[in-house]
Amino acid sequence: MKCFEDNKDQLVKLINKQRDADGISVRALAKTADCSQSGLNQTLKKGFSASLDKLLLLLNALGFTVTLTIKHAATGKETNIRLRK
Repeated sequence: MKCFEDNKDQLVKLINKQRDADGISVRALAKTADCSQSGLNQTLKKGFSASLDKLLLLLNALGFTVTLTIKHAATGKETNIRLRK
């Protein structure tokens, strides 16, 4: 995800603009960072969790507190995980 690291300033602007919206689009991040969307899709197909880890670490490194809400499919129980810098 070198393309994300190379475009930190643009990404921070995008994230700040979208942080009050419903969510931050991975596609929008890829476009802003000049990453190949097909390359990003390949990464997501190979292992979404690995890509998500990188994205979360990037957001955290940029100074954002990241909260994940995981919902158990069978029980409906939600667990919040917070990643702080």
